[in-house]
Amino acid sequence: MEIISRHRVSKYGVDPEAVDRIGVKAICDAITSKDLIIIDEIGRMEMTSKTFREVITEALNSKKLVLGTIAMKEKNISKKITERQDSKIIKLTRNNFHEVERHLERLLSKALEIKS
Repeated sequence: MEIISRHRVSKYGVDPEAVDRIGVKAICDAITSKDLIIIDEIGRMEMTSKTFREVITEALNSKKLVLGTIAMKEKNISKKITERQDSKIIKLTRNNFHEVERHLERLLSKALEIKS
């Protein structure tokens, strides 16, 4: 289904209201009720929503553990996140997928143990 919108990323139309209705709501719910916030993905389509940008910052500023995926080519948001002292960026490639998977499992297990 093609989305007709003034917001476009490449050849795709983006509905910022849908991002707000689904993505923003899910992140807000996680901030208030979960120990771990998972955001897949933080990219140009999602950045069309001002509210989404604000809630990403709110999640990162919370005391919650945040695991997110971000396209490094998205310079504005990736730069802001990588400059944070409390963020760790792990580059994922096809070649290191299994190594990163094991690394994240260890990090998350340790972090969630500490919170318990």
